[in-house]
Amino acid sequence: MSVIAIEFESTSIKCVCVKTSGRKWRIVHHAIIPLGEVARYPEGKTGSAALSRLLLEALPPNFSGSPVIVGLSGRATMLRFVAAPSVSESRLESMMAFEAESSAVGSKGGLSFDYLRLGIPGVNATDMVALSVAQNANIAAIEENLHRAGAKKVQFSPSAIGLYNAFIQSQSTGTDENVLIADIGANNVSLVLVSHGKMAFARTVSGGGARITSAIADALGIGEKDAEEIKLHRSRAFSDADMATLGEDEKRLARAISSGISIIGGAIDNTIMYCRTQPWLNGVGISKLFITGGAAKMVGIENVLSARLKMPVERLNVLGGSSNLDAEIPQEFLSSVIGVALGGLGRGEILELKSSATREAERYRRHDMYLWVAGPAIGAMILVFIGGFLLYGYSYDAYAKDFQDRTSREKVVRDNFDSFRGTLDLISINREYLLAKTSSSAYFLELLLAIKATLDSDTNKDRFKTLFFMDMTVGEAERPKKNDGRTTLFGPRTTVPEAEVIKYPKSITLTGLCRASLGSSALELARQFCLELDKNKDLIEEFNVVKESENKVDDPSPAWRNMIEVKFRIELKMKK
Repeated sequence: MSVIAIEFESTSIKCVCVKTSGRKWRIVHHAIIPLGEVARYPEGKTGSAALSRLLLEALPPNFSGSPVIVGLSGRATMLRFVAAPSVSESRLESMMAFEAESSAVGSKGGLSFDYLRLGIPGVNATDMVALSVAQNANIAAIEENLHRAGAKKVQFSPSAIGLYNAFIQSQSTGTDENVLIADIGANNVSLVLVSHGKMAFARTVSGGGARITSAIADALGIGEKDAEEIKLHRSRAFSDADMATLGEDEKRLARAISSGISIIGGAIDNTIMYCRTQPWLNGVGISKLFITGGAAKMVGIENVLSARLKMPVERLNVLGGSSNLDAEIPQEFLSSVIGVALGGLGRGEILELKSSATREAERYRRHDMYLWVAGPAIGAMILVFIGGFLLYGYSYDAYAKDFQDRTSREKVVRDNFDSFRGTLDLISINREYLLAKTSSSAYFLELLLAIKATLDSDTNKDRFKTLFFMDMTVGEAERPKKNDGRTTLFGPRTTVPEAEVIKYPKSITLTGLCRASLGSSALELARQFCLELDKNKDLIEEFNVVKESENKVDDPSPAWRNMIEVKFRIELKMKK
């Protein structure tokens, strides 16, 4: 059994397909598709069509048979915690419907809601219930886009429940502590309080990873795009003791990062204080914070948050209970959407947001009167079918023979077409392979000339005089292309080419040495060289500098005294 879960963030679409096998579960598909310019499109046909195209990229191929659950968060849904008396399920549903309509007076198009008994006692002999409410207009717009992309069955549930499921799955045993889970997204922080293994409170506040980006941009005087690039590839949170060993430029960047994290920590701290004011929580004490989201990938962020909040901070490992062996799954970005999928598979809680009219229709279909109406109708349909079969039975043999003849003729035509297409595909593969082989040398030479020009320029001779390159390797990129799975009346199409060759190598590795007074200064010089290398050339998509070894310089001359020689590796991902 498999379930697809989707979340619409302010900057991207997140999608996972989770499949169960026995007691284990694994992720068979995951995607994070940036919204880009689509995020700024106005509501209308153009924006809807663009969003549908992005959904096709995010959804797995041949997914139409799997149910799709959409996780709603932020303004798309409202999650309240209501103290309700101990009543029957039907009576509780009526009460929650009234509470949902009372909490969103004036909403156009009606409301959808669902609720969950938390198993936590409230005040005055009441039980706490989590009530989720969303507007039908928002749900209908998302559902229309998913139907356009090919989805058949679509459900909606709050993402906070998914974050709770993700935490429960990450624990090998039950917990008797009060812990807080924080999903630090781009613009918001989603928080869920778990008390003795049960969800007790949830809230979404502003102040996500974009605060760190803004702090870097303000501190360095650069644009938001460049600051985001630095945050993704060079950012690291330092403690006060570690910051004393940094240079001035690195200190300025570290202070900016610490300032952005402190803003996030302040939002979390305010939520903790707000939790303690809730009557049913009775001044609850929180013993630990688990973090996830894009900002959780930043090195050292847990130490800074721990010092700010004065409590232990750990990263959430939602894949701990799965059978996934793929280390490339970015679970920090996908924790809540994975939890939504697990809820749909029965491995956690799920709230299915429906309107009151839909719930009433489902109850009517389950009512006995429906059987009294449906029984005679089904009987009449059976009689009509039998009469039609007897009426046209005499022509069945002639029709079957004619159909077999036409099928045979069409099969011959199809076989000839597949043979011709297979020949063309083989020629195309050989042509692409030759292009890849011949273009690698030209690409290698193009980058080599760029390196030489950078090192030989008058402005860089002194700047990179301690930088030496030893080796350069080019990666030949090939990737398998699976059968597209399309079938015809005569069986699956088997002439789809098995491999597609990319014309240019996507990765190049440089190995070199650099001398400096500090190892960090040597690596920073290598990073500056990469930035200078791609200046006005538009060759490199991204780069990564990795230190391989560090030794003292074995040279008695005064110029190299007390210097360190660092061996490094530069991994370049090319744009072509």
